[in-house]
Amino acid sequence: MDFGLFPPEVNSTRMYSGPGSGPMLAAASAWGQLAHELTSAASAYGAVITGLTTAGWQGPSSTLMAGAVAPYVAWMHSTAAQAELTSVQATTAASAYQTAFAMTVPPPLIEANRAQLQSLVASNFFGQNSPAIAATEAQYDAMWAQDAAAMYGYAASSATASRLAPFTDPPRTTDPAGTAAQTAAAANAAAAAAPAAVTPVDVLTNTTATTSAIASTTSASFSGSSIGVTNHALAVNALRDEAQGIGPFLAVWGAPAASSGPVSIGGPAISAAMGRASLVGTLSVPQTWAATATPPVSVTGLGLSGASAAPAAPAGMAPGMFGEALLGTLAGRGVSNVAARLRPTSVIPRSPAAG
Repeated sequence: MDFGLFPPEVNSTRMYSGPGSGPMLAAASAWGQLAHELTSAASAYGAVITGLTTAGWQGPSSTLMAGAVAPYVAWMHSTAAQAELTSVQATTAASAYQTAFAMTVPPPLIEANRAQLQSLVASNFFGQNSPAIAATEAQYDAMWAQDAAAMYGYAASSATASRLAPFTDPPRTTDPAGTAAQTAAAANAAAAAAPAAVTPVDVLTNTTATTSAIASTTSASFSGSSIGVTNHALAVNALRDEAQGIGPFLAVWGAPAASSGPVSIGGPAISAAMGRASLVGTLSVPQTWAATATPPVSVTGLGLSGASAAPAAPAGMAPGMFGEALLGTLAGRGVSNVAARLRPTSVIPRSPAAG
């Protein structure tokens, strides 16, 4: 801008109408305080990292962390220096304004000059005020030149003070993709840990499958129980039939037949004697076989139609396990003898010619 083209009224008014150097000085102070805080923070930050990596935390991780933090510490130092330079330049701009303000002609003086000129011109009837009018015009021209010089100087100083390097952004100390990767990992973990949605159809299907499994298990249990009961009944009935087969054999000894009842299973109390054996037929047996020490456990067979009761054990025969075992050994011969006696015989007539 060519300030020489403007009269002193314009330049002086511009200089005196602004807020002055107060805002610029406040900005310079703020930039200086910011530079001091950045310098202190950078120094403390670097000291903490150095102490941590040299004393309390050593290894590859601390080395990587220190390497990532070092650019940030350097950025804080450079930014602090740049803020300090900005403060200095703001102070320089304020000083340039104050210098230009001091050089600028006050607007009241310019107004007085113009008023004096008009008065001299108005009263110059015979040319007597011509020298005074020339002096007033010369004074006004000096004011014009002074204001123009002040503005030129202020513009140059302001241009120098306003040449500032742009501030840079702080460097990244973390991986830009780390946040996205962590978010994705957290989402996957939450999805894996969350229970699957259960619909009414799933509940009905699970209930039906569970009921079918319970029914199958119960049916198999009842089937197994029925088979076991059937097998037990067949076994007991078979024992009863064999007992009926030795009935005639026991009748030879004169033992009374007993009605159908439980078959005794058990054994007598243990005792010992010498030379006092009892006889069962021609077989010598211990005397304790004749009586049991404890009541035997009874097993009742399932009754079948058309079956008769098994004969009772002969007198003197132990009803325990060993006695029944003995009867089992004798039963074969007894039954076979009875069968032999009951087998039909045939008579062959003898010829007289045979002699």
